[in-house]
Amino acid sequence: MDKKKIYLIGDSTCHTNNSDTYPQTGWGQVFGDYINNDFEVVNLAQNGRSSKSFKDEGWFEVVERNIGKGDYLFIQFGHNDEKDDELRHTDPYSTYQENLLYYINIARNKGATPILLSSIYRRHFDNNGKIEEFCHKEYPNAMKELSLRENVVYLDICEKTKQMLIELGDENSKELFMNFDKGMYKNYPDGKNDDTHLREKGARKVVLLIIEEIKKIPQLREILR
Repeated sequence: MDKKKIYLIGDSTCHTNNSDTYPQTGWGQVFGDYINNDFEVVNLAQNGRSSKSFKDEGWFEVVERNIGKGDYLFIQFGHNDEKDDELRHTDPYSTYQENLLYYINIARNKGATPILLSSIYRRHFDNNGKIEEFCHKEYPNAMKELSLRENVVYLDICEKTKQMLIELGDENSKELFMNFDKGMYKNYPDGKNDDTHLREKGARKVVLLIIEEIKKIPQLREILR
């Protein structure tokens, strides 16, 4: 009997990395470790994509061809929708919502369950150690509004990861991200100062936040170990 599928679509914060980018780890890379063996996680997230470019470049065609009854589609875009270039940019309350709705409708029409997740928070602290507010502008709010309008499950991972960063603080939160000194990893001999992408510890912390939210929704608990 074929396993039911959990498709993940999104950007580099979810993407499965190769050994040449280690220790960078997308949360989708470790998501399957917490999922019931009756399901197979199919991580299609791609680096640098927005809700627009993921569709325009044909990355979603795999889902359109294969998703079926009993499957799930986890949708997390926002980081690159903010970018100014015309290939990726969307407006929160128009084109962004329209793209998300496209994915939602495809899933539902095939008998699958769509799930919306807001983007993980960037690790941006000011000189006083206070977290930057609204790092993803209106995109999380636009996603939430759409979820309410379309009756789609919404996991507010943006807010959950923001609170995680506040609790950890500026210095301690570095170990979750690609923010480290030179000489620590052979792929990055000069070190790295990246507060968007995760290391494995960060990816697992994000997944555990996602699992916490899933546990609150009875109809989703079937996917968990």
